[in-house]
Amino acid sequence: MVSITVQLNFDYALSFRFFLLWQPLVETGARSQLHHYTEHLEQEVYRRTQALEATNKELETFVCSVSHDLREPLRAIQAYNQILLQEHSTQLEAEGHVCVQRIAYNADRMSLLIQGLLAYSRLGRIELSLQAVDLSQLIQEVLNQLELELQEQQTQVIVDTLLPTVKAHRATLFQVLMNLLTNAIKFVAPGVRPHIRIRAEPIKQSVRLWIEDNGIGIDPKHHAQIFQVFERLHSLEKYPGTGIGLAIVQKGTEKMGGRVGLESDLGQGSRFWLELPKIDPT
Repeated sequence: MVSITVQLNFDYALSFRFFLLWQPLVETGARSQLHHYTEHLEQEVYRRTQALEATNKELETFVCSVSHDLREPLRAIQAYNQILLQEHSTQLEAEGHVCVQRIAYNADRMSLLIQGLLAYSRLGRIELSLQAVDLSQLIQEVLNQLELELQEQQTQVIVDTLLPTVKAHRATLFQVLMNLLTNAIKFVAPGVRPHIRIRAEPIKQSVRLWIEDNGIGIDPKHHAQIFQVFERLHSLEKYPGTGIGLAIVQKGTEKMGGRVGLESDLGQGSRFWLELPKIDPT
């Protein structure tokens, strides 16, 4: 019995020593293999990211080029249509006048689409220089620009006092706010007077700017969709527009290092928010 016990202990000792020698080799091999896979994955991610960025740049360049090329023939259409109205209107029958008006309407809409595409593609091609922007001052400038629209709709706007300063690109943020406020004025039920509130709150190292309205609201299932180019939830007859405005809002905000989102439901109004880096008062 004693000899068997000794033999078993001896075998166990040999096995244990072999394990001690073998385990580091296994761990070293596993680490080496893991490092190899990680390095390969990083290279593949980098390669695909570069390819995607190159494709996006090519697409943005294409959109910009096509948009520029479309402007000249569009101007010609608008000019000839204007001549037709001014110099030959007496020769047109009622149906002819309707056709001329439709040409003018669609040409104007095409012009807005081209302007929107150019603005959207420009955001992807330029590097934005960020600086301190006083939100109170910039919002007042946007409201001044929208004065006629605000008066026509008898819009009530409440802006919180002492809005903070953020780190942003002034011209881009101006366009972002312009698009959001234009939507807040436009997307209300018939006969409803728009009410808009603008406020801000600190979120860690950022400022969250809220633009809240009493409009028709947006079904939650469409919240992501509305930030895509040419996405529309309503007919042109009911709510005119290009379907590019919110795409510019998202792209412009992200180019400034921020985020955009909303809280909304049908018939409950919308609360859009922007998050931008804040500037310390010191």
